[in-house]
Amino acid sequence: MVLLDERAAPGGQYAKPLAGSHADAAPDAQFRTGTELRERALRAGVRLEAEAVVWGGFASDEIAALLRGRAVTFRPRRLVLAPGAHEAPTPLPGWTLRGL
Repeated sequence: MVLLDERAAPGGQYAKPLAGSHADAAPDAQFRTGTELRERALRAGVRLEAEAVVWGGFASDEIAALLRGRAVTFRPRRLVLAPGAHEAPTPLPGWTLRGL
């Protein structure tokens, strides 16, 4: 099993890991959850590929990605897509004014 993640480390916005510069002996529940989930995935045999850019999906069993600057084609037996979310703020009159 392979997990391709565009970010430097898996976890998304909710379960993201602590930055190396912010190592903490007692991280909060959110960071502990992320650490636990990553460790469970690794124990299950998942290969985590960070900074991966998936650029083509030609069929459900043919996925093209860039890994560390190298083009790689994956041929998964099963494919799960989890593209995440993107914030799209709605501008309102005065939304750029201080104090609003």
